[in-house]
Amino acid sequence: YIEKIRQKGISEQRFLEMQNLARIDFRFREQGNPLHEAMRLSRYLQDYPAEDVLRAPWLVERFAPEQYRDILDRLTPDNLLTFVLAPEPELENPNRTDWYEAAWARKPLDPATLRTQFLPELAAQLRLPPENPFVPEDLAMVPGKTMAQPTQLATIEGMDVWFARDTRFDTPKANVFVGLRTPATRASARSYVLTQLLVDAINANLNAWAYSASLAGLDYSVYPHLRGITVRVGGYNDKLHTLMNRILLQVAAPELTEQRFEIARQQLIDGLQNKAKDRPVEQTSEFIQTSLIEGAWPTDAKLRAAREVSFEELQSFSEALLSQVDPVMMAHGNLTEASTLNLARQIDAIVLGNSELVRVARSQVRQLPDNETLVSIDVDHPDTGYTLYMQGDNTSFEERARFRLLAQIISSPFYEEIRTTRQMGYIVYATPFEMLETPALGFVVQSPSASPAEIDQAVQEFSNSFEETLSALTAERLDREKQAVISKLLERDRQLGEISSRYWREIDRGMDTFDSRQQLANAIKQVGKPQLLETFKKAVLERKQALEVVTGGNGLEANRALGRLTELPPVPAS
Repeated sequence: YIEKIRQKGISEQRFLEMQNLARIDFRFREQGNPLHEAMRLSRYLQDYPAEDVLRAPWLVERFAPEQYRDILDRLTPDNLLTFVLAPEPELENPNRTDWYEAAWARKPLDPATLRTQFLPELAAQLRLPPENPFVPEDLAMVPGKTMAQPTQLATIEGMDVWFARDTRFDTPKANVFVGLRTPATRASARSYVLTQLLVDAINANLNAWAYSASLAGLDYSVYPHLRGITVRVGGYNDKLHTLMNRILLQVAAPELTEQRFEIARQQLIDGLQNKAKDRPVEQTSEFIQTSLIEGAWPTDAKLRAAREVSFEELQSFSEALLSQVDPVMMAHGNLTEASTLNLARQIDAIVLGNSELVRVARSQVRQLPDNETLVSIDVDHPDTGYTLYMQGDNTSFEERARFRLLAQIISSPFYEEIRTTRQMGYIVYATPFEMLETPALGFVVQSPSASPAEIDQAVQEFSNSFEETLSALTAERLDREKQAVISKLLERDRQLGEISSRYWREIDRGMDTFDSRQQLANAIKQVGKPQLLETFKKAVLERKQALEVVTGGNGLEANRALGRLTELPPVPAS
């Protein structure tokens, strides 16, 4: 392939294409985090004069074939360093690394072996890239004002189509989300595994032209979740429909190969096995999520399914996946209503043709019983892991506001007492443990020396002493804590993608007023000290609706606990 580039790859047309893309990207570059931007520019000062640092990554000024050939002349077999990593390398008289006693060896590489064409058929398939089909040409901004929020434009063959024109950043970009909700993906742990493998196959098939799309300022993701599969495409809106079309064709009829299936299945097995090596507090916290979120499955069930599924089973699952579907779409950015409807019809024609329309409800969090539940899990790690999850009564904005504010006030004192003063562990934090809008407070500790009972005793003593601190909270201090939470909650969006993602989350929640942040902020403003104390006493002191998960200890065994917890009803809305 390097020889192909040497002979035919150095082309002024390719240079002009890259130059054009660089100029477009520089012209329409979106703002980033100011701190990260300053750090990035400071690094460029090491390589560029100060007057060029702002445009350094986009400096494509001169076609220089002689310099390209000079680089190619260095890409030779006798100038190659190869690394081979293997579980059992079978090395003779190996060296050992200082820290982990890992075996390693170094030996010369014979360039002649690399020049031998062992795979002539594969080599013959290598092609130089064609002209990029995704390069944007129309960079004009669509007419009309930025809409305050998405509106439901239409329902096409059962698919709700949401639209929001947005030109506030003066960039000809857009984001389109397509949610394919289906009951097939969450029927069992086996369904979860098959969905993961199917999405892997789709993404592997998209790799052929993903790089060309990224060069042209387009990006995409196809990802599984609790309700099905989502396709997201973003970037310059001019060729966005071209990329969406190619993705939808793969989603509708993915090309499955047994070779890719085996690779992906082994990677999934490896990842699930490695979860047993996660930090103890990661495993205790994951147990809480697995046991309380509807449609989530424990790691051992997913691992068992991953080892059992077959390629033929994946083929059948792929054919049946979209037989029942609850579709929804959102288009946001530099788009017109007409172009959005055209995209919606394209989605319907390619993906939804023969699908039966069904409603797929959103997952909910299970409501804990009116007392504390203690669970012990087995973890192969010398440290003790401890997670105390204290759940709210309902998912109302008022209840969520109290728990958010309580977490803000208690987090620093909890760390100072448990980590700094008592030195109970090196991982210590208090956090708002909100899952699917269900409010909760979490206390997390990982200790190399303390037992679960000792950690819990320290947490209880802290909680009892903190009641006095909370009772003495002044109105001024409470207002400052409220403002800290609200400022973070209402932080200004800097990029179109941030707004698109927020809108999409609102659609997933069924919040068609698109004002969850503001409603939560308003609720936080209204929280008084008596309400905060009441929530603290019930959740933290009395531990009503609490789940304590520890490594070791004398609690319920994990499988028995899962059996009980997964039978619980969902947390009510109010």
